[in-house]
Amino acid sequence: MLVVVVGCTYTYTTKPTYDTTYDFLNCDLDIPIVNLDYTKDDAALRKAIEDAFGEDLCNRCGEVAFKIPATLNDKQGYQKVWGNYENPYCGKCPVYIRLKQYYRILVGESDHILVNNDLLPLDSLRHDVVAYYRNVGIDEDLPKDLDRVKFKISWNKKASKVTIERVLNQLNEAQITFVAEQLALEGLAFDKLTKEQVQELKQKYKLHIAFDLGSTVLSNAPLPNNIITETAPEPELAPYKP
Repeated sequence: MLVVVVGCTYTYTTKPTYDTTYDFLNCDLDIPIVNLDYTKDDAALRKAIEDAFGEDLCNRCGEVAFKIPATLNDKQGYQKVWGNYENPYCGKCPVYIRLKQYYRILVGESDHILVNNDLLPLDSLRHDVVAYYRNVGIDEDLPKDLDRVKFKISWNKKASKVTIERVLNQLNEAQITFVAEQLALEGLAFDKLTKEQVQELKQKYKLHIAFDLGSTVLSNAPLPNNIITETAPEPELAPYKP
């Protein structure tokens, strides 16, 4: 900022405030950026993802990470999300039967969502997820540790982009709330962290959001013969109510 006073020029410099929330949520990894049209069907969405990668993702036989444009703490950034390119969508891939305790979210046209098949007001999602986080590793019906916490989002044709983005924002807010709580136990304030501390936290508290893109529907088909491992089936989890 320049200020001129009676012939003299003074230069004031103001150090910009470090935005811990934005830096924590923003994905700055060098991975493909995908602009998804949520009104398209699952096949079209998967094609858009593969076009961004420039390859047949079924050759990877696993989950694939990419980022989508997002508004994070009133700034433009990128949200990291995952797509599943395993069997059954990719029929040539082997079937790995693993225990995956997804927190499943189905988005429709209203202000209510389905969380693991139970109806929940969309604005209550943040509170439910925070309660879920707090009991990971404690409640035997939940994942054993935070690294195993995964959210899977699907939507029907009537769901709007605005509603889907509200769900993503609620998940982001829940994670920030929980992480801030954990830091407070150590006597630290989230908004006072340095950039180096935030980068460490991003590795410790990872937000794993997967877009279903039709994989759950396909999973209901009969199992093929190329099964690699076996484990217990994935349980259905209701919204967490301590």
